[in-house]
Formats: sequence, C-alpha cells, structure tokens
Amino acid sequence: MAQLRTGQADQAEASIQQALNCKPEPAERAALLQALGRIQIAQANPQMFATLGEAIEVSAQAGAVALQAGLLLERARVLSWALQVPAAAVDAQQAVRLAEAQGDPRLLARAQGELASCRMIQGDFEGAQDLLLAAQDLLGEGQASMYTILTQLYLCNLSLEWARPQDGLLAVRHARQGLRLTQEVQDKSLLAWVMSISAWAESAHGDLARAQRQIEEGEAIIRATGQAATAPFYLFAKGFLLERQGETADAIQAFEAAGDLGRSMKMPAYAERFGLEADRLRGDRQSAERRLAFFRQHHFFSFACRTLQFFPPQEAAAEAAGAVGAAASSEPAAPPDRLQLTVLGPVQMIRGGEVLPERSVKGFRLLICLLESRLAGRPGVPPDELLEILAPDADPQQAGVRLRQQIRRLRAAYGATCVVRTDHGYALGSEVLSDAELFLKTQQTGLWRGAYAADFPDFLSSAREVLAYGLRLAAYATEPQQPAEAARLGQILLAMDPFDWPALSLTLRCLRDCGELMTLVSVYTQIRHQCALLGEPLPNTWEDFLASKDMSRI
Repeated sequence: MAQLRTGQADQAEASIQQALNCKPEPAERAALLQALGRIQIAQANPQMFATLGEAIEVSAQAGAVALQAGLLLERARVLSWALQVPAAAVDAQQAVRLAEAQGDPRLLARAQGELASCRMIQGDFEGAQDLLLAAQDLLGEGQASMYTILTQLYLCNLSLEWARPQDGLLAVRHARQGLRLTQEVQDKSLLAWVMSISAWAESAHGDLARAQRQIEEGEAIIRATGQAATAPFYLFAKGFLLERQGETADAIQAFEAAGDLGRSMKMPAYAERFGLEADRLRGDRQSAERRLAFFRQHHFFSFACRTLQFFPPQEAAAEAAGAVGAAASSEPAAPPDRLQLTVLGPVQMIRGGEVLPERSVKGFRLLICLLESRLAGRPGVPPDELLEILAPDADPQQAGVRLRQQIRRLRAAYGATCVVRTDHGYALGSEVLSDAELFLKTQQTGLWRGAYAADFPDFLSSAREVLAYGLRLAAYATEPQQPAEAARLGQILLAMDPFDWPALSLTLRCLRDCGELMTLVSVYTQIRHQCALLGEPLPNTWEDFLASKDMSRI
C-alpha cells in the first residue's frame, strides 16, 4: 500500500499479486483486489472491471460492509467512464445504503459524493449540489482525508460543468482547497487526479502561473509513476491555458489531442467532451451536434447541457444567415438604454448611465432576490419562496397581495419586463444587466463601489460569499502593481466582514507601501474597535497585528 501511495505502481502490483497467490482470508483478499483495481484504474487497464467485480463479491461474502461500499464506489467511477452511467448510479446508490446501515459518516459522505457525480453527469446539477453540501456538512472543513479531498474535487467538477456566472470562482476555490488537502496526505496517486482537475480550474478561471506549474508537476508525476489515465485531463487543462494566452490554434490542437488520447484510453465520453472545446473555438456546429447526439444517447446530459450553452438551438433562417459562428462568440455590447441593477455597493437601478430616482426598499430586496436566483442558475423563484425570504412572519395571503403589488410598481417604474413570470415563478428580466454578473465574467475591480448590497447589510445573501472571494482574488492580483487599488478593495472586504484577517493584512500592507499612514492608522483603529465590541481583541498597533497574524493567501 505504501508503494502505491508513493507512486511505485509496478512494485506495488507485483507485491499484491504475490500476496494474492498466498490465498489470504476473504477480507484481506478483497482489500488486496481493491488496491490492484486502483493501480489498474490509474493505468486505464480494462482488467479493472473484472478485478473490482471479484473484490465486491469477496467483500460481500466476508461481511466487510465498509470495504464493499468502497469498492462499489470505485466501480461506479469507472463505469461512468465506460458510458454505463445508469449502472454507475446503481452502484453509488447501493453504496449509500450500505454506508447508512454501517453508520459511518465519512463513508456516507464519500458515497454521497460519488452519487452526486452520477447525478451531475445525468444533468441533475441541483441534486448533485445538495448531496455534496450534505457530504461537506458530515465531514466538516479543513481536515485532510480522502473523503474531504474527493468532496472538494466533486464540487470543483460540478462548478466547471454547471457554468453559472459564479461557478468559475467556485471551481477555483474548491480546486485550491482540494489540492491543499491532497498535499497534506502525501498520496501521489491521488495527487495526480486532484491536480489534473485543479489545473483545469486554474487554466479556465484562475491563475495562469499556477495552472502552468500544476500541469508541469502533473505530467512529471505521470512520467514517474505511469499513471497515464490522468494524461488527457492535463492536455485538456493545457488547452484552456493556451486559449487564455491567445494561442487559439495551439489550444484547438491541445483539446483535440486530449480527445484522441482519451479515446485511445477507452474514455469515449470524456474524449467527446474534450473535443467539444475545439468545436467551440472553431465555431463548428456540425461537429458539436454530432457530440450532442452521443451525449444524449449515453446519458451524459451534463455534457449535453454544456454543448447547448456553446451552440444554442437556432431557427433555420438564422442558420441560413450564417449565425453558426456567432454561437461561440462573446455577447455583443449591451444597448445604452438597457437597465442595469448595480449591487456592488449601494443598490441602484441605472439606465443610460443615469441613476433612476425610484428607490423602493422592498422593491430592491425583491430585485436582489431575483438577481441571486439568476446567479444560481435558477429559471425563477416560486412566490411562496419569495414570501419566505421577504416576509417570513407575515400572513401568507396578505403578503402575496403585497408581493404582486410590489411587482406592479417595479414594472411601472422600470418597464414591463424588468420582472417576468416563468413556469418556475418570478425572474429578473433578461434585459436587466447587473454589475455582479459583469464582475464575475471580467474581474473588473472598478465595478466595486462599496460592500455588496451596502444599504441592505442584514440581507441573507446567497451570493455575497462567492463575490467576496472573487474580490479577494482580484485584490491580491492587483497588489503588486496597484497597491492603492488593492487597499481600496481590502477596505470593501472589511466592510463586509471586519473579521477578515487576510483582508485586513492586505489593506494595512498596501496602505503602508503607499505611504498612507494616517489612513492606515484610521482603518486599523476602526476595525480594532469593532472587533473589541464583538469580543475579538486585536493587538494594540497595526505593526503588532502584521507581525502576529499568519496571513497566508488563498
């Protein structure tokens, strides 16, 4: 087992085969077969199915319930590779039942994670998210184990495929947490897998220097250990890296190479997913539609959804007019008369660069709810849910009347389509833009005028955390060249959370470097006073704070 963790796969396989030849007890035999199956998975060896099948049978006979559940989860993962998604979901569901009967929260969390992966593949993103968040609650955060690592890995993968406005930042966050935990356990076999997904997240949405390092380190692990199954994923990550560096032709080549390699390793669904990115860059609708049919045939509905995001269905007339290439292009600039809901600071509604005078506290709360629903990828919010958020203690019938009145007032002030009714409830109209969505897409720090929804500090926001995370990343990136701007962003973070020690450290450091000592002392004194009132004393001076706090970056 130690040889496997340190990347000595050939030696580990020989040791396992020797031990199996000694006819061990059933429970030990099942554990050895599990280890052998992991080696074969890492090498993309088709024999892994037979090995895992035998191990599951032996563990069931031995009454080793936890081991049997773990083996079912191993097989579920490789079944999904082999286009057998329904069978993978059956294995994962059986593992959940075994884990519940066993009463093992860590095993249950892992089983929920694998079942979530199957649900995600089948296009049930919300169901997958619910399972993963439940697993995260079972495990807690921060403790390094295979269970916490896999949960972060699945959350990262979910964000990468769901692709809502905030998912790029969420993917980076989960990737970094997962990689940090993996490095703590010092398991090279696991590290190669986690780093391949982390490299994808960083290449597509994060720090390109980190992405480059991770790709190089991952490829080195592959060369040293023969863990070839991760190689296509590193090529895939390299495609995004090259694309963001402006090397479009090389990016297309990398995506195609990832697809070819995945196909040769009997990963047909992932091979098609890798190639889809090449279609996106080329604007090749015909190839994408072929892949879409493949994804639907084999129940990879998450990949089908991604295909439709890149190439939305079009009317025959639009296609005849040559709109194929437009499907993969960026959105056109918004007309100047489009409404914009600005929430990165005091909430405002703007049209044509002018702030509209209408200001209704209840109306703005409703608009924020609908915006956050759109950020979460939801097509609408049911009226009952809106009432629970906006007026939880009010009489439902009276509150429903007031909600409809409020929507009529908003439509009268901002236009009939600023709030629309869908099959799923109420939604923000598609013509209403927001600075939050623009920031998530562009990372433009100038969009931030103050704390998120600054005049609604008591609003129970579902978006505040991810927007703050994105702001923090942007502040760190800004610090070397624009310390004054980084200090401004740090103060916005502190306005949202005075206990944000990394933000306080960043702000003090940047103000010191800019020579703004009076502002520095004022900021620290104010935060120190706020924290003292809340029972969190800070050092007497800002110098002591910077010396005493470990402010490692994200």
